[in-house]
Amino acid sequence: MTGLVPRRTDFEVIDAEPLLEDDSSTAADPNQELTPEAAAALTRAGRVRTKDTYEERWRAFARWCAEKDRTPGPPTTQANLTSYVHHLINQTVPSTGRTTDPNTVRLAVAAIRHINKKRRQEPPDQGEALILLADYRHDWAEQGLSDRSSAPIDLDRLAPMIAACRTDIPTGLRDRVILCLGYQMRARRSELAKLKLHHLHFASLTLLIARKATSKADKTSQGKNYEIDDPVTIAAVRAWIDVLAEHGQADLTLPLLRRVDQWGNIAPISSKGWGLTPHSINTIVKSIAHAAGIDDAEEITSHGLRAGAPTDLGKRGYSAAEIRDMTGDWSSTEMVEKYRKIGRHRAGVRSDQGALISALSMLRISGQQSDP
Repeated sequence: MTGLVPRRTDFEVIDAEPLLEDDSSTAADPNQELTPEAAAALTRAGRVRTKDTYEERWRAFARWCAEKDRTPGPPTTQANLTSYVHHLINQTVPSTGRTTDPNTVRLAVAAIRHINKKRRQEPPDQGEALILLADYRHDWAEQGLSDRSSAPIDLDRLAPMIAACRTDIPTGLRDRVILCLGYQMRARRSELAKLKLHHLHFASLTLLIARKATSKADKTSQGKNYEIDDPVTIAAVRAWIDVLAEHGQADLTLPLLRRVDQWGNIAPISSKGWGLTPHSINTIVKSIAHAAGIDDAEEITSHGLRAGAPTDLGKRGYSAAEIRDMTGDWSSTEMVEKYRKIGRHRAGVRSDQGALISALSMLRISGQQSDP
């Protein structure tokens, strides 16, 4: 029997029209639909590091929803997003003993909206959540709190850290490579973990070419070569490769940085192809900083290696724009300027530039000190 659908016109009920069960006018247009293969590829697409971070934030959101008898989606409701942000800004993080970093809250919002987009759902409106976040960020600033960032590992810190790595055991030789290449390549921990032996080429006895195949800032995956003529770095890399060769692990397709067991044996690579994971590299750098007795060791992470060179160049008086152009590792001067100022302060000089230095430095308070 054909179904009947009542239709209203000017609020008067008229005769129903038959509902055609095979209405070609509502058939999906294949030209507007992704193939199953393309849809699956889009679901998998995205940089691994970013995907992992977003998925981790999404899982945390989903757990919170489950605890509150809410449904995370997708689609995620605006009410759930706003309520979750309120939860984040009021919780105490066990590892720090303080409330959530505002940047972490912002990342959670971005992750939730991103997952909705990936599942082809309309992302929740973030307006109310961002209002809460803006007030929270203001309160953070008024309390004298600041976004935590790694202390730069400049040359003054790098030298004693390298010296703390033993040269008579494989782990010490490997750790010297982490420090040296991290500094010379301005590398993130994920970029160090991705280095393979074929990314290194000794152009001569005094020149090493090290290549980043991809990086966070490399939007087109062009890669970048780093010409390294620092003798300490070259010697460290050669010594570690010799160790790998002795253990039959010098195939060019293998990861450069490897786990070493307690007996000094090179451990197998993981099922995901890792030698050392980014997390392991960060743990190693932090451990070396403590062992070397570095100032601000509690604030040292592997990201400090990336910040080292711009900090040292800042000490030497280069501007943020010059450092950005010289290194080619930052697309803007925002972070570079931060490192430049730290470098100037560590050198014991003002961070003002140009005429400001001489103008403001002329403002001296004269007169004798009074007795207490």
